[in-house]
Amino acid sequence: MDAAVTAETVQRHLAPAYQIRNPPLFDWMYFFVQTVFGDGILAHSVLRYTLIAAAGILYYFAFLQVGCNRRLAAAFSYSLIFFVWLASDIHYHFTHSLPLLAVGLAVWVCAIAYIERQSIGLAWLLGLLIGLGIVSKWSFPLPLAGAAVAFLVDRRARAAFAQS
Repeated sequence: MDAAVTAETVQRHLAPAYQIRNPPLFDWMYFFVQTVFGDGILAHSVLRYTLIAAAGILYYFAFLQVGCNRRLAAAFSYSLIFFVWLASDIHYHFTHSLPLLAVGLAVWVCAIAYIERQSIGLAWLLGLLIGLGIVSKWSFPLPLAGAAVAFLVDRRARAAFAQS
């Protein structure tokens, strides 16, 4: 249903918000993809599968960061298709949850990279990603809070974020 509402409300105009149920990031992305590919299923499919591919790539990088070798990280990333909810529902039902998934993973990967090497560029990117997460879905503070708790438990993460 969200896909139909997005397709109907986004056509040919860009607005600061479209529907009360969800923040506008997916709608904004759909608008820009629609300007390139036109109205219809092609624009929707390009956006949907770009976000799914981005999530898969970000899972790969997240697994690399926790110590997996490249083959194992790729195997873990590909194994996500064996979960029923991901293998089927993500193709048909998720709209605004796709940017949430991609941005949430990007925040995690960026935060881990920031812990490894504190730089102003990574801090800016982390802030930008958190801002995108806020406009991706109302539930974004939940994974953000989970990451904050995980970082509070880790001594290196506490030290890295306390220095900034």
